[in-house]
Amino acid sequence: MLIKETAHIDHVLEIVVDEKVTKDKVKEVESKFLQLKDKNDKVNLLVDIKDIEGYSMRGMAMDLRAMAKYTKDVDKIALFTNEKWVAQIRRLSRFVPSLNIKQFEHGEREEALNWLER
Repeated sequence: MLIKETAHIDHVLEIVVDEKVTKDKVKEVESKFLQLKDKNDKVNLLVDIKDIEGYSMRGMAMDLRAMAKYTKDVDKIALFTNEKWVAQIRRLSRFVPSLNIKQFEHGEREEALNWLER
């Protein structure tokens, strides 16, 4: 998992999930999220989930549960992923209806960032 900073938008946390997600990586994301939260009312997420081995829906549910205490601090999530993950994430998002999640194609990064800025 890679954490990137979005240079011109200080309230966006960019996460690329391209390998097995570990507890240490989740803690790293949480730490970066809290740093951004200290400087902003809300933090938006730009998440790129690759079709990766070892990341199951159960694993995703555990990650979401770990971050659930911060849902009030997240306004939007822009998501790059394939159809398999979109269906699963939509199912999970029913449990957190306040989150505004929108899927983008991989070539639409600028559109996703523009959406997160609004």
